[in-house]
Amino acid sequence: MRRQFQNLFWVVCATFCAFVLYMTVLASAGAGQTVVVAGQAPDPTGRGEFSVATSQYRLPASVDPTIMTDRATEIWARVWWPKKEKLERLPLVVFLHGNHGTCGTFFCSVANCGRLIPLPNGPRIDDRIDYTFSGTCPLRGQGDPPAEFDYVVTPNHEGYAYLAEQLASRGFLVVSINANRGITAGPPQDFGTPGQPFIEDRGLNLARARLVLKHLELLSGWNRGIEATPASLGLSLQGAINFRNVVLVGHSRGGEGVRGAYNIYTGRNTDINPYGSINWKSLIADTVDFKGIFEIAPVDRQTVRTLNAEGTTWSVMLPGCDGDVINQQGLWVYDRMMKSFSETPARQKAFYYVLGANHNYWNTEWQFSDSSGCFNSAVQLFETDPATGVLPGVTGSAKQRTTGSASVLALARGVVNRADDDDSGFLTNFDPQFQLPAVVTSAARIQRGFIASPSSDVTQALEDFDQPTGTSQFGIPNQASNVVVEHVGVIEHGIPFTTRDAQLRRVPLPAFVRAGRITWQRAGADVFFQINLAGPGSGLDFSEFATLDFRLDRETPTRTPLNPVAPSNFHIQLVAADGTLFAPVSVSDYVSLNGPFGTPDADLTFINPAFPDGFHLNLQTARIPIDAFLSDKVSNIRAIRLTFDDTPTGKIYVTHFRGSSQGSSFVPFAERASESMGETPRAPRVIEQGNVIENVQFVPAAGAGVAAPAAGASGTVRLNVRTQTPIPVGNELPTMFIGSVGCDGSYVSGSTQRMVFECPAEDLSTAEGQPIKVRGNARTIWNFGNFSNTMVH
Repeated sequence: MRRQFQNLFWVVCATFCAFVLYMTVLASAGAGQTVVVAGQAPDPTGRGEFSVATSQYRLPASVDPTIMTDRATEIWARVWWPKKEKLERLPLVVFLHGNHGTCGTFFCSVANCGRLIPLPNGPRIDDRIDYTFSGTCPLRGQGDPPAEFDYVVTPNHEGYAYLAEQLASRGFLVVSINANRGITAGPPQDFGTPGQPFIEDRGLNLARARLVLKHLELLSGWNRGIEATPASLGLSLQGAINFRNVVLVGHSRGGEGVRGAYNIYTGRNTDINPYGSINWKSLIADTVDFKGIFEIAPVDRQTVRTLNAEGTTWSVMLPGCDGDVINQQGLWVYDRMMKSFSETPARQKAFYYVLGANHNYWNTEWQFSDSSGCFNSAVQLFETDPATGVLPGVTGSAKQRTTGSASVLALARGVVNRADDDDSGFLTNFDPQFQLPAVVTSAARIQRGFIASPSSDVTQALEDFDQPTGTSQFGIPNQASNVVVEHVGVIEHGIPFTTRDAQLRRVPLPAFVRAGRITWQRAGADVFFQINLAGPGSGLDFSEFATLDFRLDRETPTRTPLNPVAPSNFHIQLVAADGTLFAPVSVSDYVSLNGPFGTPDADLTFINPAFPDGFHLNLQTARIPIDAFLSDKVSNIRAIRLTFDDTPTGKIYVTHFRGSSQGSSFVPFAERASESMGETPRAPRVIEQGNVIENVQFVPAAGAGVAAPAAGASGTVRLNVRTQTPIPVGNELPTMFIGSVGCDGSYVSGSTQRMVFECPAEDLSTAEGQPIKVRGNARTIWNFGNFSNTMVH
């Protein structure tokens, strides 16, 4: 119960907390644009209190009919654990790598690089798969065809050590599975006859799922003491694992593999024959509770099963410059689950799109870049030689690994139940209402998609553009003024791609997402699109919603010249049953509508002009607090209006409008003109009396030797303040604003009437005369007068 309350506390803290940090400003990817956020997501990265030990277990290869009936596979994994006096009921994180070479060499051949390049320091070139079939890798002259160089086994499972060590140092048991033998790069299992194939698992991702479940079966046996832990581990796992706290992480085909393991175990989807009759719940002695699934650049629909992840917390990380899974298949899973309205239990779903990342470099053993580069080299996180795809000595990307640590650890630490550590707030890393930690924003640009849960108990679907153009999903005619609106399937979200049935016949994929594509040629108050949810004089009740969420993106630059280089903006309003407009909200306050971004590797227009052009339409999420519309009277809303009165021209997509009961309710700090049904907007409570600035001190950076903040000064300005009206304690960082400069604060004692704030001195060089304000909850401001450099000593 305590944990359930903590999780609820984080997602609806603005509703239930007395103090909400409300005006943190994040510099967005667009030049000069800022985005208002509800608070700061915590940094989940770094080492914890424990040192870490690691070892492996590896059993002889065999034909195990619970994994595959037609070939030998192998039970092989590396384990990391915290060095502590007793290993007892540790949460378990299981990693599964994807499809990659199983044998590698430290020479780049003429075939790979255009010339022979010795690579004694790496990267290793994994261009053979002998191990998949024989369990060995060839030396020079061995194999078929004979190897040009000596080869070693590719330890595909070792590539997540940088993640595993951080998790283990915080009390997790981490197992990374090696799927090399029989599965990785192996042929699919054909249950047909010659000339009449019957292949239901083309990517062997259901086989990967069974391999995961087999490891869980063995780990459970060792945990229960049914069998002895393999001596190679050097420790006993008896009693060490809490199977009620399991997180699965899969990369590439491993993503669909872990999603398959979740589906097969929970019965949400079935395995194929002859494996469909295996009862994994009876084979695994412990009852498994999968608290979360994290997928890294996954594939989808490589089996005849459609695998989703309802009922668990799920996130997918997508690389913007993927040269392998070029069509962003991981988004298909997110797209489908946006309509999982009966999800039980309700759990958040998210995507985490990393501009400039490639497919491989989240695994440190995948050292050859898969991508030739990005359209926009300014966002690229990796180095590569376009001619060869490799630069000798370049074996990865530290920035890309940082995004992996920040996201994978956020999910794993955020979903587990641990009595000694409250980490539920880490899930806010996936919520666009919260600013990403500096460890991420200093490394890469991220776009996020998010839904608290698609369950109708949490969100209400308002518009998915499934009806013919001109009609809302409620069957009501929409309104359009000086814009062109089309209801279309969004390219790359399923269409125009195909999958295959068991007989290997091509089957067209549906449009997993339909959207409103809106084009405008001039800006103005009379340029708008209105989604009508009800007829005139009636409406829907928005009073239980915390936020209005929707997805949006711009058309690609090869398909329209209408979008500017700078980010686009428009305004959104609610429309009352009587037609009165609520206050307009600037979309750019909540999301940066720039891009899209992508890679030439994904440009398929040479096949057909209607195919994707390499720019990815991700449709990131904007979450607008209902409070931003500046009215209490939201119980009878007829429509949502999008007014294109800012950016002069544009062509964009919008979809998946949702009213969410879970989210932070706050409005931008900057004052807005109110057009809210003729009523006075709810003014915040302003506290003027009893506020004292006790001390203002300049603290120079080490060695700076500056006596006071001046232009270019390096250091901080520390303000100690006191108030007669206590500043209530909340979950977010208390913040003072001197003009637009934000300063982090903390309490100085047990009293909530005294605080200290730290401001970047460089930012205050032009703050002379600016008002000093401390924001309490969404309704309270403490004024401390105006800033002057003469205050500083």
